[in-house]
Parts: sequence; C-alpha cells; structure tokens
Amino acid sequence: MYFDRFTQTDLHFFVGTTLRFQLVAPNPWMIVGVFPVPHEQQPDLFPLTSV
Repeated sequence: MYFDRFTQTDLHFFVGTTLRFQLVAPNPWMIVGVFPVPHEQQPDLFPLTSV
C-alpha cells in the first residue's frame, strides 16, 4: 500500500528557490524533489547482557 511504503523509509527533501519568489517572499524555499531512503537497523549501543 502507498502509505506503508513511506512508513518504512526516511524521506529526504531537496529544496531550492526560484527567481520569481526570491526577493518578494519571506521564505522563498520550496520542495523540488523527494528521495526515500530505506531505514537502516543499527545495533544496540548497550546490549543487555547477564552479569
């Protein structure tokens, strides 16, 4: 399903500006692309071990 695909990835957004809004908008940045990156499983920093 479409929603499940994005819960399994991290979304990285490419942002940029356009000349049309550069000097007139208070925040001229806009999303120009999306790159989904799969989650990476990291090992535990402090694994539980019996002492």
